[in-house]
Amino acid sequence: MHSRKIDKYLSGEMNQEDIDRFDLELKLNEQLLHEYKLSIELDKMIAEDEELLEFRKQIQEVHEQKSKTLGWKIVQSDFYRYWRLAAASVVIILMLSGMLYLAIPRHYSNEKLFSMYYNTEDVLSVTRSADNQLLKAMLKYQHKEFDEAAMLFDAILQEDENNTVIRFYKGVAYIETRRYNDAIKEFLKITSEEDHLFTEHANWFLGLTYLRNNETENAIVIFRDIMNDADNYYRSQAFEIHEKLINRN
Repeated sequence: MHSRKIDKYLSGEMNQEDIDRFDLELKLNEQLLHEYKLSIELDKMIAEDEELLEFRKQIQEVHEQKSKTLGWKIVQSDFYRYWRLAAASVVIILMLSGMLYLAIPRHYSNEKLFSMYYNTEDVLSVTRSADNQLLKAMLKYQHKEFDEAAMLFDAILQEDENNTVIRFYKGVAYIETRRYNDAIKEFLKITSEEDHLFTEHANWFLGLTYLRNNETENAIVIFRDIMNDADNYYRSQAFEIHEKLINRN
């Protein structure tokens, strides 16, 4: 072990001859080089932590007070070594605590998972020419007046039942008003059209709605389908949510 020698080098207590000898030994002694690099990394970790720096200040004050009281000669490398040992212990404890925290399985409720992954910001915009009724419906939607928006979307679909864009927005409006069974019906109608542009998006929202409606097994089936589609926009999110669902059981 070369800890005392490294401490004296880092604390600036070596004369130039000792420094030159130490630098040469670093090039020849792999064990010394390894310990030196570890010391440098530890110092970097300590320097980036304000609480540890305050801890060092307190230790130094106690050390200096003891030295004055007992008439000790203050040797900087000794203080440096004791301080680094104490700080290293704190760092190790913090690292172990973090590892323990990550290792503890966390239970995510269906509602929690839904809130983590439900996001309408990427919802596609209306691409058809907009008449007054459609503009009014979208205005209600944008103002988060979802009950009225859903009724207007429904009126549009009565005249144009193949308007998948509006059906998609209607499904989202039902989610926002907690009419999950109705939302599921709308998304299922879209996903039955396998080649439609909106199938991928509707399938993801269908899985989330199943989850929010506590139909967990149905949700898992949907997320697995998405995971098996290499080009699916939601594939990475499906992997994440699927893993959380499986690991909580």
